[in-house]
Amino acid sequence: MRELAGVTHPRHRPTGTQQGEATVARQATEENQKRRTRVRLLRVRTWPVAAKIVGLCVAIAASIAVGLTALGYTQASAGLKQQAEAALWSDGLLVADQVDNWNAKRLSDVQSLAALPAVRRALEGGSAADPADVQAAQDAMNVMRAAGDDVLSISILDSGGTIVMSTLPPNVGKNLKQRDYFQASMQGRTFISGVAIALTDGATSLFRSAPIYGSNGSVIGVMQGRSSVAAMQKMVEKARERVGAGATGLLMDDQGLVIASGQDPNWLLRPIVPLAPDVAKSLMEDQRWGGKSAPDALNLTALAPAIFTQTRMTLDWHLDQRDYHVIAVPLDQTDWVYVAALPSQTFDASARDFLRAAVLAAIAGVVMAALLAALLTRPIASAVQQVAKAARGLAAGDLDQTIDVKSQDELGEMADAFATMLVRLRQLTSEVESGTDSLSGAGEAILAAVAQQSAGATAQSAAIAETSATVEEVKASAQQATQLAESVAATSREADRIAAEGVSAVQDAMGGMANIREKVESIADQILALSEQSQQIGEIIATVGDLADQSNMLALNAAIEATRAGEHGRGFAVVAQEIRVLAEQSKAATAQVRAILSDIQRATNAAVMATEQGTKGVDAGAKLIDRAGETITGLAAVIQDASTSAQQITAAVRQHSIGMEQIVAAMSDISRVTNQNLKATSSTQQAAEDLTVLARRLAALLSGYRVAKSPLPADGVPGKVISLESAKPLASAA
Repeated sequence: MRELAGVTHPRHRPTGTQQGEATVARQATEENQKRRTRVRLLRVRTWPVAAKIVGLCVAIAASIAVGLTALGYTQASAGLKQQAEAALWSDGLLVADQVDNWNAKRLSDVQSLAALPAVRRALEGGSAADPADVQAAQDAMNVMRAAGDDVLSISILDSGGTIVMSTLPPNVGKNLKQRDYFQASMQGRTFISGVAIALTDGATSLFRSAPIYGSNGSVIGVMQGRSSVAAMQKMVEKARERVGAGATGLLMDDQGLVIASGQDPNWLLRPIVPLAPDVAKSLMEDQRWGGKSAPDALNLTALAPAIFTQTRMTLDWHLDQRDYHVIAVPLDQTDWVYVAALPSQTFDASARDFLRAAVLAAIAGVVMAALLAALLTRPIASAVQQVAKAARGLAAGDLDQTIDVKSQDELGEMADAFATMLVRLRQLTSEVESGTDSLSGAGEAILAAVAQQSAGATAQSAAIAETSATVEEVKASAQQATQLAESVAATSREADRIAAEGVSAVQDAMGGMANIREKVESIADQILALSEQSQQIGEIIATVGDLADQSNMLALNAAIEATRAGEHGRGFAVVAQEIRVLAEQSKAATAQVRAILSDIQRATNAAVMATEQGTKGVDAGAKLIDRAGETITGLAAVIQDASTSAQQITAAVRQHSIGMEQIVAAMSDISRVTNQNLKATSSTQQAAEDLTVLARRLAALLSGYRVAKSPLPADGVPGKVISLESAKPLASAA
């Protein structure tokens, strides 16, 4: 419109400032509309019924999917964790058995050497020992040394801790009395030491010792076997990634010193946690690090509980930004502990894969539920909207409504009944309008007749007054009196005829009012039937609400049972809680539907009240018409009497022999009757006016109902069309 105005009137073209203000105003209006739309979307009570049902179905499906997915993931994760723990325990037990078997084999070799008679005799003989015994003992140690690649040396120590014989000649003469294994074997016990740096050659070694008994049964020395830790390191390294990606292991002694590591070989002989001062002092005196100072601790505090443990233990370990699940396995031959570790993400990977697949399946299920809900709720929403729209139009007086519901369920039956009611209402309204027009015409006709009768009665009264005043003239002119009497008789006959017509019109009006009453009562019956069907729908919705309450109670019971189940029922408790929330939402949705049905019932009740008011108006009109009929009947009788009196007056005038007294009496009777006629005529006029007002009021009531002039649907079935004439049999049947 601005462009056309600009072309037609170039002098009034808007300025740039005005255009900018208009643009800003339009943008502000659009923003306000968008904001109102967003607010409506956020308010659940403003959603359509279909949207609420679809949202409810999607929420239920999503809650079930989330609950099942969470429960499945939890169970899968727990199962995989148990499986990982079993694999770690088996692998840790395998490594522990390998180390125990290796220690037992090497300790058995040392015990076998210590039990040789040649070794005993060579040690007892000292420097005077038989060379054959010395050579036999030396040969036995050399053979045992050559039998194992991990064996570094085998030595014989005397009771003072000095090496007297060894497979490594440079070690002879060195004193090792401070070593724990020497002290233990001198007390008659076999011993497997922790890993230490050898004082003889500086190699990281593991020592095993056994007592050597003399002929008298006392301990006369110690047989010592020294092995390399490389064999244990290989055993631990072979376990890397054997049970899964990132799997590793760690072997530590009873003091927490690492003696083999699959994570980092440089951890050898380093404590996993800082040593206590007395322990550090004891290890330094034992020269565990070959006379060097104690190395820095690894600060693996999570593994501290595994030190010197005698039972299987499960721990969590965090190292290098990775979380490990740890199984600590104690060894049988020593107080050592093997720690088998597996990254948590290794056994969580399968659970995450399951979670991704479950989430995708849940999303697909939710989408399918949404599509099915939308498909199933579309006809329901359409039917409810059509019936609600028709009910609002009916409450507003618009009978020109169309309902097209093709479903065969309760909603379809309700829509068919509502459509049939609309057809009946349109038919009845048309017939009542026609009857009202007829009643209005009859009232106007009666009013005109009564007015004419009133004018005649007034003229008659004037004539009687004139006759009374001119009684003396009547005596003189009988002919003139006779003519006047005949005129009065003719007027009386005319009044009698008009009164008879008035009685007939009143009877017709009474029949029309009775017909109107029947039509209005039929309308009320149809509307009451609609109200009963609306109440049945309300009962169905109440049943749905009861189901929601029962679901809520079942969810509460399920939550209680899940709480009793403890940790195993936690996942099911979450599902029960979600079902309980959804039951509350379902109950709220049924309340919304019940509110919509309440609106329909209120509109139906309003229509019932309107028809009741119409019935009361018809009853009042019928009463008024009855009164008018009685008045007009009385008027007819009076007029008939007046006609008789007029005839008597004519006869009296003709009979001049009757005295003036009879003329005066006759004139008095005529005056009295005339006054009564005037009063009756006034009453009849008032009744006719009341009848006209009643017809106008009835027409005004009917004007509130709008009926299309097009043909009406037949039989209440949407899509069929009939005329008003063909609809009359339906009204009669109703």
